[in-house]
Amino acid sequence: MAAMKVQITLRTRLVILVLAAIVPLFGLSIFKAVYNADAAVERAMTDLQFAASLAASNQQQLAETARQVLTAVIHAPELLSDKDGKTVKGGRGGRCDAYLAQLNRLFPLYANLGIVGMDGRALCNGIPNSTLNYLGDRAYFRDAVAHRDFVTGEYIVGRATGIPSITFALPLLDREGQVVVVAYASVDLGEMAKTALSIHLPPGAALGIHDRNGVLLAGKPALPIRVGQKAASPVLREAVKALKTGTADGPDGAGNRRLWAYMPSSANVGEAFFVAVSLDHNLVVGATQRQLWLELGVLSLLAFLSGLLAWMMGGRAIVIPTRNILEATRRIQDGRLDVRIPVTSSDDGGEFSRIAEGFNRMAESLQKHRGALESELANSEAIQRKLQDAQRLGRIGYWQLDVRSEETWWSDEVYDVLGVDKASFPTNREAFLQLVHPADRQDFKARRDAAVAAGLP
Repeated sequence: MAAMKVQITLRTRLVILVLAAIVPLFGLSIFKAVYNADAAVERAMTDLQFAASLAASNQQQLAETARQVLTAVIHAPELLSDKDGKTVKGGRGGRCDAYLAQLNRLFPLYANLGIVGMDGRALCNGIPNSTLNYLGDRAYFRDAVAHRDFVTGEYIVGRATGIPSITFALPLLDREGQVVVVAYASVDLGEMAKTALSIHLPPGAALGIHDRNGVLLAGKPALPIRVGQKAASPVLREAVKALKTGTADGPDGAGNRRLWAYMPSSANVGEAFFVAVSLDHNLVVGATQRQLWLELGVLSLLAFLSGLLAWMMGGRAIVIPTRNILEATRRIQDGRLDVRIPVTSSDDGGEFSRIAEGFNRMAESLQKHRGALESELANSEAIQRKLQDAQRLGRIGYWQLDVRSEETWWSDEVYDVLGVDKASFPTNREAFLQLVHPADRQDFKARRDAAVAAGLP
């Protein structure tokens, strides 16, 4: 099946040419939008990294403060023996409870302060008249005993307070380096959230402070997950596992694209929080995308108006003169040499006017030449008619011989003189020889061939 041939008119070609001149502007707008979006993302990543470093520094300061408080607790002389002569590790003492309760009042950031013996039972705490619970199963206690150093725990709900908290712990070592007791300080996550509010973030950014397991401890502003829940974003889950500083462009828990900057608050894994600051990707590139759509809309309108103007002006300035030239050319081909392309005084003397003038001069020249030829032909025909009359009156005919094909052509008078039928008589040399008398045939043939060779009549 033959492919359908689409005919493109001159006016359509003109519109396509105009649109082709505007197409690079679309490409430039898209390139500029992509470049600006990349630059905006790069700037946003830098801002997020700075905000994450501030938040990590804030959490590290929180841990250092807890270390200092716990150091003061385990090294307080009055806690080593009370008025009854009992050591702290030997049972609950009034001085211990009173001292920790006083510290609790001075530092509202802490939900509870306490000391745990090596058997895992609480010896005293900062909450008056509270039950001393078994704490040997808490991760912070086990880590402090195992590492014999300051540690940061994980998200828990306090047994004595019922408050969600994150706990710091510091062991007291004897002269042999063995753990005697473990002091702990539980940070109230509600108070911790208040300190997070003071951290400056880029507009629209969100802050999440997590423990080493990725459980949310505090956030700003309200986050999709609640305190005590693990991070839902696959990006953040992988980052928490590595506990390394980095940036990423990936989905949150709901699948929305966000920019991420994250880092641990300390190089020591046992003391570190994990801080993440994120920003909606659309918020970063939204302005660039809106500007791109605006530019594309303006360019589309410009392309439409330019195409419409080219269509309208092209019809008058190009298409109509071209059609006049083509129509005049067609008439010339049909033999109408009297056709002329109209040229008015209002024409601007441009290319089409000069083409029309040249065409008109050519047509006029052809018409004059044709007139001369027709006149000469008429004269020749008149002469031929007179010659034919003279031949007919004088009984004179003439013939022609094609020496290659030996075909002959006779005038009508020859047929009449010889008395043969023009329709049935063969037009070749041998047929003519048959009309010559046999006695003269050889002599005629010899004379004829000699005349042909010599070019004589």
